[in-house]
Amino acid sequence: MARSYTVKAVALALGVQSKWTDNLLSRHAIPGVERSRQGIERRVTDDGLLAIELIRILNLELGVSMERAAGIAREAMKSSAPVGMSFVTSSGLSLHFPVADIERRLRERMMDALEATARKPRGRPPRSEKT
Repeated sequence: MARSYTVKAVALALGVQSKWTDNLLSRHAIPGVERSRQGIERRVTDDGLLAIELIRILNLELGVSMERAAGIAREAMKSSAPVGMSFVTSSGLSLHFPVADIERRLRERMMDALEATARKPRGRPPRSEKT
């Protein structure tokens, strides 16, 4: 089974607000994001984490609209190669994403985020047996 993360852990690892991440996932189809019905927490796989990071770079660091950044990330994810991912516009502009470097950075940040966002049990605690 593939590893998956909560939206809160992803936002913390990427250094963005949970609201930014939630808006992105609500409005755009992102590869590697498991959607379900209302009330069920979204889960993000490693591929989804990488796609969200590419979108974050394009949107927050380069000023590309979120919609266009999501489209570029989807296309770049299709062109994955050992040396990285790339996206080429119709006019010939080429973007190259060094995936190995990005994934290494994400692994380090995700370890810290997972420690900080440990799951808390929900609901009423189990009934204790009186002896």
